[in-house]
Formats: sequence, structure tokens, C-alpha cells
Amino acid sequence: MPAVRSGQVLITRELFFLPIWLASIGIALWLGRFVRRWLVRLSVGWLVIYAAIWPTPRYPFILDAYRSAEFGLTFWTSIAVAAMCVAAVAAGARIPDRLCACAWVAIGLIGATVAPLHFVRLKPALDAQHGWSMGIGWGIGAVVIGFAAVAAIGMGSWRRFALRK
Repeated sequence: MPAVRSGQVLITRELFFLPIWLASIGIALWLGRFVRRWLVRLSVGWLVIYAAIWPTPRYPFILDAYRSAEFGLTFWTSIAVAAMCVAAVAAGARIPDRLCACAWVAIGLIGATVAPLHFVRLKPALDAQHGWSMGIGWGIGAVVIGFAAVAAIGMGSWRRFALRK
């Protein structure tokens, strides 16, 4: 976008990938906790790991992305998220209940606030470039509602575990 390239609108591109990364971690955590069949965990786990590395740049940029100023943060964050997904699927039920609940609350709150606010910051430049108002759109609403639901489920789980003890 011209407004971003000129410096009129300051954004961090990686924040647009945040919902993908957070959803990957959340699904991997859920998969590791509640799915007992190893074949299902393995097959769905591969899909979750693929989703975690999906934001990495494509060929030929991937060849030097690990040291690139433009793609380095995206590359290393994707690798770190994929490693967290592997750990969450592998650790599974050994992760403490409260830690899982806190992770889901954090995933939900960050996913429902940070990425949508970043889009709202970019929206005036998008409207100016296209010559018409795009509105917020159902996609951003779905992101907010979905991640808010994850946070609510995490809070309910945390409360249930806190009351049990």
C-alpha cells in the first residue's frame, strides 16, 4: 500500500498474521489435551503445524528469509509457533489445567484485540486507495467473536479449576 510504503501509516505486517499463529497454538493445545487417538493427533497436528508456518514467505524469498530484514521476523515467529504447536500436541494432558486455561485466556484476549485494532488503523488508507468505504467486514467480526469465545472458555475453565481446589 502506498500509505504504508510512504510512512503515513505505520503498521507491523506480522500483526496481521497473529490470528493464524494464535489459532494454531490454541488448536494444538486443545488437540494435545483432549484428543486421545494418536493417529488423529498426528494427522491434525501436521495441519496445525502447516498453518503455523503458512505466513512464511514463498520461494525464492524463503531461501534467505532467516536473515532478511523484511521477512526475518515472520520466518522466526512462524518457526517458534510451529515448535510451540509440536510441544503442545506432544505434551498434551501433562500440561497443568490452570496453565491451559491461562493460555486460552491470553490467546483469546490478544487475538480479539491486537490484530483487529491494527486493521482499524489501516482502514482509512484502504478506503482512500479504493475510493469507497470497505466497512469493517464480517471477517474482522468473526475474528473478534471467535477469539473472545476462546477467552471466555478459558476464563470458565480457570474458574472451574480454581473452585475445585
